[in-house]
Amino acid sequence: MRGRDVVALEQQVRNTWSEKPQVCEFLVRSFAQALHGRRKGDMCVPFPTVFGKGDRRDFQAAESCLENLPFNGTRSEELPPLNEEQVLLLNWILFSHKNNAKRLKATTLSHLRECSPLLVEEIQQEGKNLCPDTILETQSNDTADRNSGADLFPAFHGTHPENIHSIVRVGLLNLSNTHMQRTGRAFGEGIYLAQELSTAFSFTRSPAPSNWINKHEGMRCVFVCSVTNAESPISQIDVPKNYVVVRECDRVIIRYIFIYRECRRSSKRIDFCALLVLFYLATLLCPVFLEQIRWHGNLK
Repeated sequence: MRGRDVVALEQQVRNTWSEKPQVCEFLVRSFAQALHGRRKGDMCVPFPTVFGKGDRRDFQAAESCLENLPFNGTRSEELPPLNEEQVLLLNWILFSHKNNAKRLKATTLSHLRECSPLLVEEIQQEGKNLCPDTILETQSNDTADRNSGADLFPAFHGTHPENIHSIVRVGLLNLSNTHMQRTGRAFGEGIYLAQELSTAFSFTRSPAPSNWINKHEGMRCVFVCSVTNAESPISQIDVPKNYVVVRECDRVIIRYIFIYRECRRSSKRIDFCALLVLFYLATLLCPVFLEQIRWHGNLK
């Protein structure tokens, strides 16, 4: 693909980036975190065809293209010049699946207060640390469900950073008893959600270390969902009050994505492992120092 086709694709990328910079940056970050994750073979399916297919996927080439992408981590509405490979990668990230960039839009806490006052109340109860840096609203195709008057209740899903890209593309799926299952299923098979934002946030993690993450900003995400409360039980076994386990993925609709910039939290995070190491060293060294003090005292 060359010439006019690439020029047209680049113009489409630039127009969308200018219109929705926060959405575009979120999609780029989510793909970067999947690409640098330990399970990139599963999380990056499908894969940008410009870098191969199936067993011939060239992850290193994709990483190199991403490394050289003129993306400085700021919310600039202007993109610098792009080469052909970068145009094709961005076009794939933004438009290859259900036109992702068009299905998402940035919103504000004040707008959210008008649409979902109880949701904003939940955020405020959790304190400033769980107030998202960016809120994206999904423009779901399930308009019939949105307006059908179905009995819905909110729930939250926190996840590992490498999973965000896949969830945005295909939604939340019941992957229990498959090779994609990451954690246990203590409360049965299904999609695990929480009724409190803080509980869902506790399941988020820092992105895996990489040159891209070190150079740019990582992010954590919590998906805000509506769950249809059909007549059938949500889970066949008892679950703790704060958790919800849903077997049928079509009963979980993602409404919003709460984005938390990792740099903001890393500066406030306490490294408990480092504290334990320091405490251990102190317990080893204190007796030595005390013995030295006694020895000097005896000399006097």
